[in-house]
Amino acid sequence: MFANLNQLIDQILAGQPKSQPQSQQQWRTAPASPQPRVNLFEEEHQVTLTTELPGFKKADLKLEVKGNRFRFSAAPVTEPKEANQYYHRERALAPFDRELVFAFRIDPEKVNASFENGVLTVVLPALAEDLPRTVALS
Repeated sequence: MFANLNQLIDQILAGQPKSQPQSQQQWRTAPASPQPRVNLFEEEHQVTLTTELPGFKKADLKLEVKGNRFRFSAAPVTEPKEANQYYHRERALAPFDRELVFAFRIDPEKVNASFENGVLTVVLPALAEDLPRTVALS
């Protein structure tokens, strides 16, 4: 709603007519996020991370676990140049490197990761020796 209002105000201030052919409009683009956004789901003794990485391939991704840190990065192979120039382009693959720090140490032997349809899902279980233990009273 506000995007249309902002566009109309910009057009009025620039002295442009209210209705312009789409090919002559200036495109407003949101700034690219330098890092992918993640969702974290906390379950008993583990966290599940999901993030959307459209256009990336499994071979582009690198996942690392060390202590209480999980790091994921990608260095995509450059996209082939197309015979035709883009009419308009807002999305391009860019390398990224993101590290998350948790309040628990991650068990690297039990981490489970999958990459399907551009969605990375990683299950990060807590290290067994850090889990609470029941102490018997004598």
